[in-house]
Amino acid sequence: MFSQGILLALVSGIIVGVSVFLQKLGVDESNDLFSQIKSFKWLLGAVLAGCSFIIYLWAVSLDRISLIQPIMNISLIVILFLEYAIMKIEFHKYSIIAIILFFIGIILQVGLI
Repeated sequence: MFSQGILLALVSGIIVGVSVFLQKLGVDESNDLFSQIKSFKWLLGAVLAGCSFIIYLWAVSLDRISLIQPIMNISLIVILFLEYAIMKIEFHKYSIIAIILFFIGIILQVGLI
């Protein structure tokens, strides 16, 4: 049903979302740039971002970039849900509408329906 490229793009997008969130947490721990970079959370986020890039390149080698890139943007949704779950940031009705429209756009782009 799904090509390997699509599955790899989903995995890569999820990892990007987690990595950006971890780096944000690492930056929030300190005001000094060098101590932020030495933060375990920031470093883990950077390593995950590197791993995600390798998976992204693999996905692009297997499928069209016009198919892979929109799927990669799932990272935005991952970040929203991590903020909601961990940082207790509430969703507004416009956030929920945007999430629904995002998934409709991905489904139409990938051609799942």
